[in-house]
Order: sequence, then structure tokens, then C-alpha cells
Amino acid sequence: MVIKKVGLGEGSALPVGVPVPWPSATPPTG
Repeated sequence: MVIKKVGLGEGSALPVGVPVPWPSATPPTG
């Protein structure tokens, strides 16, 4: 879900594995 988005560079300010609302730039595909 959202967890894997972190590794793509989106919202890289968050540690991997933290489910957080993304800045509507790229909604989670999960």
C-alpha cells in the first residue's frame, strides 16, 4: 500500500514502513 511508496522517493522525509497520508501528488496505488 502506502508503505512501499517511501522507497520511490515520494515523501522521503518519512522512515520506511510508516503509513502516512501522502501530499496528493501521487496517491497510494494500494
